[in-house]
Amino acid sequence: KRRKEDAAEAWMKDVAPESFVGAHAVVDVAPDGKSYRLMMVTAADESFRILGAPWLDTAALIDDFAEVLPACGVGLRPYRYRPAHGRYAGQELNGLLLSVENEDAFYPVTAGVIIFAAILQRHRREFCVDARPEWLDKLAGSSALRDALATDSLSSLFGDWINAQDAYLPEKVNLYH
Repeated sequence: KRRKEDAAEAWMKDVAPESFVGAHAVVDVAPDGKSYRLMMVTAADESFRILGAPWLDTAALIDDFAEVLPACGVGLRPYRYRPAHGRYAGQELNGLLLSVENEDAFYPVTAGVIIFAAILQRHRREFCVDARPEWLDKLAGSSALRDALATDSLSSLFGDWINAQDAYLPEKVNLYH
């Protein structure tokens, strides 16, 4: 396990921060009067594939995801960059570069929730979803995601989503399948 962490750290040291790239905030919350942001890159080839913050422990997160994200068809690697805009403009950020590794197993919503939950678990103080719960509820369509995150019951949430999809598909015309 230690070798994997050493390799990730060594790789990160060899990656120069990208030139100033465009970025926008995915999450902007204000716990205790402070504002924290997790930045998502929006630049040409990297759009919505890189996320980061100065406080993000990318090596630990990659280790957390080692077994889970490949099942969702997603791969991660460390990526340092400097956003041109937003709260962290000009600062070197610790980031994660997401890639689709298996298109047949690609579940972007599930992977996104797993990434969100892991960042929340490791960085709750910096990345506090409870400050404005209505934002997450609006994004997710209900409070089910926030409730699952609070009770560590993501498996149950994913099962509910699969059951809802299975109930919907036979009843409706699905033009995309």
